[in-house]
Amino acid sequence: MPKNWMKIVVLLLVVPFFLFGATLKEYHPSGFKSNGKKVYGWSWLQKNGDYAEWTFTFPGPQTFKDGTVVFCFTALSTNKKGGGAGYDSSLNIVWHQGMRPVKVDLKNDCGCLEQFASRVPNSRGMGYMSHGCIKMRVKASQIGHGRNRRWGLILKVKYPGGHHTALKKDSVKMYVVK
Repeated sequence: MPKNWMKIVVLLLVVPFFLFGATLKEYHPSGFKSNGKKVYGWSWLQKNGDYAEWTFTFPGPQTFKDGTVVFCFTALSTNKKGGGAGYDSSLNIVWHQGMRPVKVDLKNDCGCLEQFASRVPNSRGMGYMSHGCIKMRVKASQIGHGRNRRWGLILKVKYPGGHHTALKKDSVKMYVVK
């Protein structure tokens, strides 16, 4: 995967919208929580029940032009606890409204490192970086309570089994067509 993968994704999204008078806005999460094991600022999803959750807040319900957004993930992926480099992983996106999970695949930056896994079973984080994007239709809603009530959405991912994935607050960005 190219080193500037996110710039390429954004350009592919921006150019068509620029031609038609729309703009693309990038949102960063305002909150993050996870029950995954914490290691050096990353939350590892390694077993059933592990999850990560991001909160995005907006100025109002008109934030989305047509409800279509793109979530881009940057994560660490490995084959097992203390595992090797070069592995892909996946996550299941689930909304608090109870929808069916949607799978997002995270591709390793350098899958050729997997060939060294048998000789170097713990690469100590080298070669763990992985990325993936998914386009979805979403809807802003009122979140929070009392004076903290605001427009936003909560993005939740769960461990689907298989390779392990580590996430943190800045692991996801959301792109919206305005």
